[in-house]
Amino acid sequence: MRHRRNLIILAAILLVLTSVCRLPLIGQVRVSFQLLFQISVAIMLAYGIWLKGNRWLSGLLILATISCFHPKLTVNSFLTFQVIVFGAVWYLILLYCLKKKENMYILLDAMCVLAVCNVLYQGVQFAGYDWIFNDIGKAEKTQLVGFMSNRNELGAVLAFCLPAFFRRRWIFAIPLILIGLIGTHCMGGVLAAGAATAVYLFWRLRRWAAITGLTVCLAGAALYAIYFDPHFDTSRLTAWGLMWDLYRNNWVTGYGLGSFQTIFMGLKEHFVTPYAQAHNDLFQGIFEMGIGFAVLTAGYLISIVRRRESILAIAAMTGIVVNSLVNFPFHVAITAMIAITWMAILEHDLRRP
Repeated sequence: MRHRRNLIILAAILLVLTSVCRLPLIGQVRVSFQLLFQISVAIMLAYGIWLKGNRWLSGLLILATISCFHPKLTVNSFLTFQVIVFGAVWYLILLYCLKKKENMYILLDAMCVLAVCNVLYQGVQFAGYDWIFNDIGKAEKTQLVGFMSNRNELGAVLAFCLPAFFRRRWIFAIPLILIGLIGTHCMGGVLAAGAATAVYLFWRLRRWAAITGLTVCLAGAALYAIYFDPHFDTSRLTAWGLMWDLYRNNWVTGYGLGSFQTIFMGLKEHFVTPYAQAHNDLFQGIFEMGIGFAVLTAGYLISIVRRRESILAIAAMTGIVVNSLVNFPFHVAITAMIAITWMAILEHDLRRP
């Protein structure tokens, strides 16, 4: 009851402030009120996540709200901020829905169905047909991307969903998912799947055999990435080097939400194709939101590792973090939804009495 009262008081304060204040960044009163309303919603969501979810994630939402306007409000920062708010809404709604344990199994089954459907359609594409996309990207032949837009996204989807198959009713389908992962020929998905599997084996076996299995999984994924990934692009290393050089000049607050695309799309002399994303969500978060993002992300990861009651979600989060180092899953709608769903499942399991 006390929390509900505090929430109503906070809503009342924000209602008054939104009605009487104006943002000096905006010349139009109506637009100013609209932005203040969206900030108020973000603050309310952050308070709800503070109470019902993870407090480090609540801090990340507040940081993203500040970064939307500082150092500068832009179209990219505003659109990125909107997507983050939608992700927070998804997370908070799932936390409330997961109060019933059977709802968690519905979400896990949905991940399994999603992954299987993608692999089956990948097989259809392998046979030379693509009834939905009709030759994605106007390539000479059909690409094996399932329902996603490229191989990296499909690899991320399959890797993120893989831990949901570590259950009695779905374990028989794991070979099918592994075949789909091999067919993607992408480093990020295989590395993420190997890391998630290794963590799960280590937790379940807790013997030297588990350590051996962990080593084999990671070594196999690394060898696959080196010898069988035809899309390995060293220009990412160039992009990360440039990011680091720029970041050192503004390491406290970063350059603001959505700034990476604005800055790097102008550096065409360094790349064959200008970068819209950093292909490293963690580094991009630090680049855009500064050292605060690194501190809050590290705090979140430490908070979930110290409480290891949910092995499936912990394994999934391991794969998500690994994939985020070489890909941008939080900038793609479906992979972001799956990742946030695992975060909600993990928080639910950690809060169980």
